[in-house]
Amino acid sequence: ISGAKNAVLPMLWEPDDDVVIVDASYSGSGPVGQIHEIDPDQLVSSIGMSTHGVNVADAIQLARRLGRSPARLRIVGISAHDFHPGPMSRQMHRRVDALADEVLSLLELERNDAHDDADAVSPSGGD
Repeated sequence: ISGAKNAVLPMLWEPDDDVVIVDASYSGSGPVGQIHEIDPDQLVSSIGMSTHGVNVADAIQLARRLGRSPARLRIVGISAHDFHPGPMSRQMHRRVDALADEVLSLLELERNDAHDDADAVSPSGGD
């Protein structure tokens, strides 16, 4: 989903959803394809709002205003340097499958950590 279609994101979310957005991000000097988590509260929105170019930050703000924020929202950025319209760079295209596997591994690790934390907090049968 991109551009104006990002405006529909809040309509896809429910209050009890666990949402993960994976998107290309500009990281400055980082290598192309570097994966990093982005705090949704740290995203910078564009000035004003337009249905012609709603970015992810705008979609998150719209969800908050509509009361449609998901229970959990994670954003995974994949560093890129070329954001011109058209197909992705060959460098990124060659890495898509490996990057998808890395993102899935990251999410699986987070899920396992959350499960382990929940197990550590569960009450024991006292004497």
